[in-house]
Amino acid sequence: MTESSGGVCISAPGKIILFGEHAVVYGRTAVAGSIDLRSYVNAFTSADGRIYLFLPDLGVEKTWLLKDLLKAVDKVSGKNLKYRHMSVV
Repeated sequence: MTESSGGVCISAPGKIILFGEHAVVYGRTAVAGSIDLRSYVNAFTSADGRIYLFLPDLGVEKTWLLKDLLKAVDKVSGKNLKYRHMSVV
C-alpha cells in the first residue's frame, strides 16, 4: 500500500428494535435502543489515485481507482458532472 491522505474512520452503534419496526412506516411508535456493538469503516485516498475502503468487522477490503469511480458516477447520473473539488494528493 502507498502513503495515504484524506483518511476517515467512521463508527456506528448497533441497534435493537424491541417492537414497531414496520409500524413506523405508518406513523406509529417503535421502541429501539443502541447495543454495545459497533460497526467500523475506514476509507482513504492514496497518492497513486486510489480509494481504499476497509470494513474490519466484516473482513472486507476494496480498492478503486478514483477516475473509474468518477466515470461510473457520470454514467449512472446520465450527466457530465464536474469534479474540480475532488482531488487526490
